[in-house]
Amino acid sequence: MKRWNLINQILVGAWAMLAMTLAYAGAPLWTVKPLPLTATTLNVSANGIATVKYQVTNQSRKSHLLVMTAIPGITQITTAGACPSPFNLAYQQSCTLTLQVNGSLLTGNVIGGPIVCQQGNTMQCYRPEQVNQLNITLTSKSPNTVPGTPTITTTTAGNEAVTVSWAAPLSDGGSPITGYTVISSPSNHTCTTTGATTCTVTGLTNGTSYTFAVTAMNAIGTGHVSSSSSPATPRTNQTITYTSTAPSATVGGATYTPMATSSSGLAVTITVDASSTGICSISGGVVSFTAAGTCVLDANQAGNANYNAAPQIQQSVTVTQATQATLIAAATPSTIAYNGTSTLSTTGGSGAGAVSYAVTAGAANC
Repeated sequence: MKRWNLINQILVGAWAMLAMTLAYAGAPLWTVKPLPLTATTLNVSANGIATVKYQVTNQSRKSHLLVMTAIPGITQITTAGACPSPFNLAYQQSCTLTLQVNGSLLTGNVIGGPIVCQQGNTMQCYRPEQVNQLNITLTSKSPNTVPGTPTITTTTAGNEAVTVSWAAPLSDGGSPITGYTVISSPSNHTCTTTGATTCTVTGLTNGTSYTFAVTAMNAIGTGHVSSSSSPATPRTNQTITYTSTAPSATVGGATYTPMATSSSGLAVTITVDASSTGICSISGGVVSFTAAGTCVLDANQAGNANYNAAPQIQQSVTVTQATQATLIAAATPSTIAYNGTSTLSTTGGSGAGAVSYAVTAGAANC
């Protein structure tokens, strides 16, 4: 009897596990479906690359930390907008599982997958429906072609030259890139590199606006010409020189007329530096000194169509306190009767500011 009860319990447990398995299979905790217009059946050459995208959606009310099972030759792309690895999904939350198929890394055809599992639990995994699973056929290597098109990123104007930088093409055509050529418009000035993605085009005319294009080369030939860069105008560099010498200045003393020239011959503008506005001021090109300290003067030349702006130079003037004339006090009248008064006055000094008086002797009498 006990034996039959044990058998019965085993059978009930087996049926319960089967029921749970069927329920589990019929209601996936997360789904893996290809994005619209994404092909999951495709041919990839031995030197080709393809991208397949699936949407993974958590269908359970519990958050899950998920990870894709590795597939040789297929890389999960985890850049912004794609599922990271691993990736956590809350209820009804989705992310895009982006797969890059690299033909040169495939060891053969890929049938099935991708498989997405609960991290740390390989018994809890799901994959797309059969019709949507990966079906990749590895084909023979495609013939090599010319490289793709570079993309110009920056242009920096200099003296009779412009430095051009660019991003390499997405594809080298199956053959390593051996060099680049940059060409200007107008005039068709060029520069070349053997792989570097920066090049300086020289021999340009200052004040003329240029655009630039770049091509990539490999053993097969030269690829398509890039889109033109933004315009860049080379200009001559210039410098500034002070032609006047900084004086020894005193507060309220002699004014100073600073002078400076530029190597371009363009007029130089001289201003008081923001750090010195309490020490000195300038009006009509003449500097006045209002307080002791250091008066810093800035010389600038902004450039024009033919010249770049000049680097700013500064001139410092040390301003000291002025020496006052001897201060002389007088009383009017100088002789005072008992209980009388006298008015005090002074001459000399700076001529500005208040004068204070104090009795230094005879305090008992006045």
